[in-house]
Amino acid sequence: MFETVHFHDWELIVDVQTTVNAYAEVEYGGSSSCSCEDCKEYIRRIDSIFPDNVKQLFESLGIDYHKDAEVTHIISDNNDNYCSGWFHFIGEFKGESCAVAVTDTGYSLQLTEVADNFKIGFHVGNSLALFKTTYPLVQVEFSTVISHWSEHPAQT
Repeated sequence: MFETVHFHDWELIVDVQTTVNAYAEVEYGGSSSCSCEDCKEYIRRIDSIFPDNVKQLFESLGIDYHKDAEVTHIISDNNDNYCSGWFHFIGEFKGESCAVAVTDTGYSLQLTEVADNFKIGFHVGNSLALFKTTYPLVQVEFSTVISHWSEHPAQT
């Protein structure tokens, strides 16, 4: 059964229970399957990376924020981590797509700041989706800056 979730300027139409069930069948997300030190640190700090309003949004969409499709890291010279990634939910949305075509086959992302140093956006997509479904997927993109990444060394 589809429900409507309003978040900023978007109307997200989601099959919450089917999305919850799909995530429950997935053992772990992309960052958990990666062996790089940045992903290991991301997993250790995940609960502090996502702001409360985004955690609440993900819960209302049925998304398990511990199971990303993919996360990338770019560490700057001053040790800030420019972190981005994405998740999926079953459904559709109304509002501005964050995917802006730059070529016939490529796009760039224009995300909206929804918390201090945290941006999000939505577009139709299934890139590296963790679960297979015949229903349409919405790709939820995020980016954030995590300061002083190297001040929290990986624990062994």
